[in-house]
Amino acid sequence: MYMRFLLFILIYFLPISLFASLTTEVPIVNQMQVFQKILAMERTIASSTAKEINIGIIYQEDNKISNATKKEIINFIQNKTIKVSGKTLKFIPINLTASKDIAKTINLSKQKLDVFMITQLRSVNYGTIRLFAMENSILTYSTSSDIMENYKFSLSVGYKSNNIQILVNNKQLSDEGYVFSSSFLEYAKIVK
Repeated sequence: MYMRFLLFILIYFLPISLFASLTTEVPIVNQMQVFQKILAMERTIASSTAKEINIGIIYQEDNKISNATKKEIINFIQNKTIKVSGKTLKFIPINLTASKDIAKTINLSKQKLDVFMITQLRSVNYGTIRLFAMENSILTYSTSSDIMENYKFSLSVGYKSNNIQILVNNKQLSDEGYVFSSSFLEYAKIVK
């Protein structure tokens, strides 16, 4: 009887704990506001002559959390012209559901991307996304600080003592070809 009770508790609460680990900690509205400021501090983007900064929202339509995050980002930018360093931010949803091959999916979008905004993905090798970003000088930003830290993406936003904190992986930033000022890095938590 005792074993059945323990088994019931384990089966009942295990999916909840797994689901909780995949949620976005900082609300997307707050992340988007901080994200704009982060882009404004990046030297490569600021010095670029391009008129647009193309941001690929990497999501999965059949993944509830990922799709909801993408929808929150779209709702935030809807009916707004967002500019950073005089350049318009253009958000391009990229669904990895049909093909988990990031290179093939990006090439199908026929867009030159500057930034990957990566949502919580399922059954995807995050390493291939990171490698593709490095090979193509694409800045990586994860909407989940856990995913950013575990899979070594460049940027994310998390909480520290109920305050929003910018997380930066300096090595990955360098591998992607991006540079932030030292004054910006003083305010960020450096993740290895």
